[in-house]
Amino acid sequence: MTGPSPSSEQNEQREIITPPTNLQHLARKTPGDNKLDLTVLMKAELALEKISSQYSDWMEKEVSSLRDMRNDINASGFTAENLSKLFFLMQNLKDCAAPFGYPYVAKIASSLCDIIEDVKTENIPQEIVNAHLSAVLAIVNEHAKGENFLAGQLAAHLHNATQIYFKSLQP
Repeated sequence: MTGPSPSSEQNEQREIITPPTNLQHLARKTPGDNKLDLTVLMKAELALEKISSQYSDWMEKEVSSLRDMRNDINASGFTAENLSKLFFLMQNLKDCAAPFGYPYVAKIASSLCDIIEDVKTENIPQEIVNAHLSAVLAIVNEHAKGENFLAGQLAAHLHNATQIYFKSLQP
């Protein structure tokens, strides 16, 4: 990894958790008839539904942090500190946005994590970073949940731009 790397102290303080997005594999088959025990799946879905009211609060907090981060980067450029914070923010979105209904935010966050991890700080293109941040903000602000066509197009364009950028770095 050539981008900013968190200190070992930071690594010990943080734990990256990837929530499951498909709970069907947790459903049991009842003995003898190869049918899924849907009660397990229903209980899990009910538990998710109970906490679903917190999803929008969580996403609002993440978006607020993202806006602040974008302002910091635009004001002071890329520093080891703000890139580290941006990476952890994007990692959080990458892991949690899809289960909360924003699969394209997760894809965009993943793309930006790749850039931060794989590109030297001085070579990170601010335009591509800003495009990723603006895309996430737009998708969340417009509540473009699920398989939203425009959000998908935006994620695909950003992915293509990122791939072109990575190819330009190769000798």
